Order: sequence, then structure tokens, then C-alpha cells
Amino acid sequence: MTRKRPGARARPAALATALALTLACTRGGKAPDATGAATPPGSVLVLISYGSEKKAFLTDSADVFHRSNPRTRGGKPIRVELVAEGSAEAMESILAGRTDIAVWSPASSLLVDVLNDRWSETRSAAGAAPAVVKDAPSIVLSPVVIAMWEPMARALGWPTKPIGWAEVADFAASGAGWSRYGHPEWGAFKFGHTHPRYSASGALALLAATYAGAGKTRGLQSSDVDRAAGLVRRVQANVVHYGRSTGFFAEKMFTRGPSYLSAAVLYENLVAESALDPRYSSKPFPVVAIYPREGTFWSDHPYAILDLPSVTSDVREAAEAFRTFLLSPDRQQAALSRFGFRPADPSIALGPPIDTAHGLDPTQPKNVLPNPPVAVTRHALDGFDGVKRPVSITFVIDTSGSMEGEPLRQAKAGARHFLESLPDADVARVMTFSSAPHWVSDRAEPLGQSRARLVSAIEATFANGGTALYDSLLESFRPAAGESRGAARAVVVLTDGEDTDSRIKLPQLLAMLQRPAGESGPENGTPRLFTIAYGAKADTASLQRLAEAGGGAYFSGTPKDIRAVYAELATFF
Repeated sequence: MTRKRPGARARPAALATALALTLACTRGGKAPDATGAATPPGSVLVLISYGSEKKAFLTDSADVFHRSNPRTRGGKPIRVELVAEGSAEAMESILAGRTDIAVWSPASSLLVDVLNDRWSETRSAAGAAPAVVKDAPSIVLSPVVIAMWEPMARALGWPTKPIGWAEVADFAASGAGWSRYGHPEWGAFKFGHTHPRYSASGALALLAATYAGAGKTRGLQSSDVDRAAGLVRRVQANVVHYGRSTGFFAEKMFTRGPSYLSAAVLYENLVAESALDPRYSSKPFPVVAIYPREGTFWSDHPYAILDLPSVTSDVREAAEAFRTFLLSPDRQQAALSRFGFRPADPSIALGPPIDTAHGLDPTQPKNVLPNPPVAVTRHALDGFDGVKRPVSITFVIDTSGSMEGEPLRQAKAGARHFLESLPDADVARVMTFSSAPHWVSDRAEPLGQSRARLVSAIEATFANGGTALYDSLLESFRPAAGESRGAARAVVVLTDGEDTDSRIKLPQLLAMLQRPAGESGPENGTPRLFTIAYGAKADTASLQRLAEAGGGAYFSGTPKDIRAVYAELATFF
């Protein structure tokens, strides 16, 4: 059977003002991925920023490429360095002129067109070229899918019954959980996708649900976004949290199992990876791909050589040589058989793992959705705060004596940035702790009303006393007065040391957080827990265990980078 290919790309929608909210970081401390090759003197270096979902494929390809001793036509050795970073983060660095990359390879060409659109707005007036990318061919392909545990998918009627966004919306908003399908032991339906303002897969999920809610597969208009809001809001009803990395959702789903996520919006290659990667050999069930019946998008992995002064003729030649290598028949076959991508070369026939034995359907997607016009996508993204699941956050800050001075000053600044980044409709309360917990504000109030007061109260705190971390967390789990029904509850805690003053001990707290199969925070009354280890003396092992048991995520930071940590954390909400 002839496989469906991406059609000609419409002029994409910009990811709107939202993508401008990403971390405006430089390459900074990111180390290039190791490729096992020394760099000979006089080499032409090609620095490539890429989406992490293709790390294994690109790293393996660079190793093989280097072993072939590649050279430019002038005889100079070619060396490739790979840097995995967020697509939106890379875009901001390109636009601000803070990057030395020569090639950008995000998950979707949607972002390449966004980059060109924003470049034209901000840079061409200053005399720069009207586009920073003139050509960006795909190096591999993967459709956007809803990944689900096989028994759960079968309960919904997979693989014989077409399933789409309407079914997800109806199920998520029903509140009945898996008892609706005869499996009360599975608990609630827990859904996940990345934040549309920071990640391509999240933006594509939002746009696909908008198409479905409007009852369209083509010709989406701004008025359709408003008309589709009801279905989109229902899709979001059981989102456990958002995030900036599609790979994060895949890794957590495959390692933590159905108690963490029932389903997530991923790329098809990540579903294949769940079967191919030995890291996931102990997962409880196979994972399968649902191709939404209303249509989906291609993740087409463009290879965009940037038109910048730093990309010299030698660098461009070297970048083109690596692109040619990636598109060679041997590499395209490896992308399929070893890494679960669909080849960009249509002459290569699909085969394992793109087959039913691995939970995938090589005849899909049957309906590829086009990118809507810029104004439509901007409208959809700008309106995301109005359709996303509401969040109730308890923010817990260590003010023990060891936080005195610069650590506490920077922690306060990071906390302010975090609170300012959340939507007005989300609710928050704040606790500080030293030898005992202390509520700064115990009532969950919309941040549109309480943000300034909470920030002011945080600024007034000072360091003193011991560290009653576990007692404070226990107190923070208590539901807040004023908390809205259906909100995703979360606790975010920052601490720089070990617990010294709590009455409750770590094993007891972990036992409270452990969720039986099918349960998670919103169902058993315990919020999801996000922990930040602050500085070199933090008890990282305990904080990692707490985040794991609490169904959240673990972060680490120092006074120098804590604002960036908080910015990353904000993408989960």
C-alpha cells in the first residue's frame, strides 16, 4: 500500500506570543552530545540544535559519519556537534543573535515557518535577509498520535473502532474514570500533552483538537477557534500537567506506568521506542498509537541550514554533506528499523517496527491536517489560558538559616518570576518553612487578585531556624479553601538542605504519596509534587524519591540559575 506523505506545507501559523515566553537562554552550559570522534586541526565544525526525540538517531548517525572521514571539497575534515534543546528555546536564541548553531532541526516545520515569520517582522527591517531559512527538507517523519496502554485502548474499542478527539473529550469530561468501561480498578483517565506555548507537539495537539471541535479538516478560521473551545476545554479536563518536553512525557509514561498516565500526545516514533528501547522492557503493558479519526499532523523533522553570517561557505558545504548522509538509503533504513521513524525517502518501504505487532498502523494517518493561517493559530494559542485545565498550586519555600543571603534573594526572585508567569485564573497559596511550616496565605485565590500580595509577602521573608521539610509538605497537601472543583492540584517545594526538625519521617511521607495502581493525586486527595534541590547541600536523593512518589518532577538549581529552573517549572502549568 502506498504510504501517505506530507503534502505541500501551507504558510504556517506562528506560535504566537506564547513562544516568546520561552527561556531566553543561550547555549550556555549545554554540552554538545558526545559522538566519539576527536576534532582534527583545521576541521569545519557544524553545530546542530535538534529536538531531543531524535537524539539516538542523530548521535548514531554522527558516529557513523565521522568514521567515514568526511571532508569538504577543499579537503578540510568535517565534524558535527549535536546539541539537544527545546525548539522554542533555540528559536529565541536565533532571533536574538545569541547562538552559533549552523543547523536547526526541530520536530516540526511549523516552527521553521514561525521563525521565518518572526525574523521578517523583527530583523528584515534592519537590513537582514527576509528569511533566515530558505530550504528545510525533512530528514525523517513521524505522525503525531495519542499513545495509550494497550488494555486501555482496547477498552475504548481500539483497533477496530476509530477513536478521536471527540471521544477523548467526552471521556475526560465525564468524571467517571475507567469504571465507565468496566475497569474501576484503573481509576481516573489521566491524560497528558506538552504546553502549546513551549512545544511543537502541544501546539499541534491544540490545533488538532480545534479542527475537531470546529468539525473541519481544512479551512480553519478564527471564528472556528471560539466555536471549538468547548470540546478543547473538555479534552483538557483530565490533563495531569503540561510541560516543555515530549520526551519527558514519553519517559515518565513508559517508566511510571498507567498510574502516572493513561495516555499522552506523543510522536509515533516514541511509541516504537517504547518497544525497542531496553530501558522500557519492564513496562507493564505494550503501548499503542491512536491516530485521531478527525486527522493529525506530521512531525516532519526539517533540517534547516541557517542563512547567517556565521554560516560560512565551508560550514554550509559541511552541513549539506551531513544532510546528504542522513538522507542516504542506509541511514533512512536505520531510522526506520532501529529508531522507529518513517523514512523521508518515499522509495524505502515501511516495515517493522511500523507495524501492528508494535501497536502502529502503517496505513495511517489517513487525514493529514494542514497548518492554519497565522492569525488563526495566533488566536488559538492566545486563547489557551481560557481552555486549559485550571491549576491550584501550593508554593513551599525553605527559609531556614542556611538560606541566608544570596540564596534566599535569588530564590525570592525566582519565585516572583514563577508566580508572574502563571495565568490570572490559576489559584495559588504560599507556605514558608524553617523549624516549622508557616502559611503566608492559606486560601487558594485567583492570581489575578492575589499575585501582588503573594509576591510582597514572599519578599518580606527572612532566613532563620532549622528545616522541617517533611512536616511542611504534609501540611501543604491539605486542600485549600476556595479551591475550584476539577483543578489540577500541585505542590512546588524548594529546599537547600536535609530535613532536621520534622516529626514525620521520610518513609511515612513516601507511604502516603505512594499511589496504588489506577490512583493519582486528584483522585486520592494528594496533589502532584514537584521538588527543587537548591544548591550543593540539598538532599537530592530524598527530593527525587518524593517527586517520583508524588507523581511530579524533580529539578535542581543554584542561585545562579534558579530563575531558569522556575521558568522551566512554569511550563508544567
